[in-house]
Amino acid sequence: MTKEVFLKEFQSNQKLKFKDGYQNWWTQFVFHYNDIHNIISILNSGKLYSRNKAENLNLLKTDIANDDVIAHTNTSVHDYARFYFGAKTPTLFNNEGLIPKSKIKNNAHCSVPVFLLFDFTKILSMDNVWFSNGNMGAENFEVYNDVKILKDLEWKYIYHRESLYQIENARHINYCRNAEVLVKDELDVYDSLKWICVRSKADEATLLNLVDETTKKIIKDKIKIFTFDGLFHNKRLYIEEVKLAKKQININFININNQEFTLNGIAKSLVTNEIINKSKIFHINSNINFNIDELDVSKGVHFILNIDEYKVYDNILFEINEVLV
Repeated sequence: MTKEVFLKEFQSNQKLKFKDGYQNWWTQFVFHYNDIHNIISILNSGKLYSRNKAENLNLLKTDIANDDVIAHTNTSVHDYARFYFGAKTPTLFNNEGLIPKSKIKNNAHCSVPVFLLFDFTKILSMDNVWFSNGNMGAENFEVYNDVKILKDLEWKYIYHRESLYQIENARHINYCRNAEVLVKDELDVYDSLKWICVRSKADEATLLNLVDETTKKIIKDKIKIFTFDGLFHNKRLYIEEVKLAKKQININFININNQEFTLNGIAKSLVTNEIINKSKIFHINSNINFNIDELDVSKGVHFILNIDEYKVYDNILFEINEVLV
């Protein structure tokens, strides 16, 4: 039996084993999530590099890793591009979404996460692929190269996403949830990329605005705004949509939490090149309007929003005929 035949049979059995919920369709993919600016770099280059290679090529735009976890992770792991068997990982739970500066721990922060979903069979069929039975940052983790060992992994724990409150073996389940797939040095992204998943229209707009034109043509049919359960934890603040109307930019948020952030908005007229640059500390407890009365917006406005110095939105806006409230 060839590796490909084995993997397709294994995948079919997994779908039968996990009949309900998002775990059913998880069986089709391996998952990589990253900050949107790193994702843009990955999509433009067509390569998903290991941490070491991305750093050497100066392509690691935003480091979202927990400093303490990185310090305790076997350094050999950094020579591999890393994927998860399942989404909604414990790691993402700790750093997903906008977190006030004062509450960020060990620099672990992924303000605008994006998921890349890769074909399970194509990735695991590669010769230079390995996989673990759990968290690569833990002691005594195990890695394998023989795909037949996939049958022996604890999939009921790898795909487990229910509460661990008062569960006796919670630590072991948490370890299994972080099981990974490892590809040596780099992956040619477009050989196996199925979907690019974002949380909102705002995230999609920023992604499409910042990738190059060639990349935009390649990915335009692969982007999905994923609003269902199964990828993101969706517990913290993020931007749903940004609109321009009546000389006003309206910023609509999800998970408004009344926490304090520094907002910096930069609006540039595409007619006159005049710029409005405003900064203010907000307790975000509602949607926000950014007034640009002085600008000629007849041909659009380039708007960038930074929150706590992190660029969360970057797009060209055109005026609509409705009044935003």
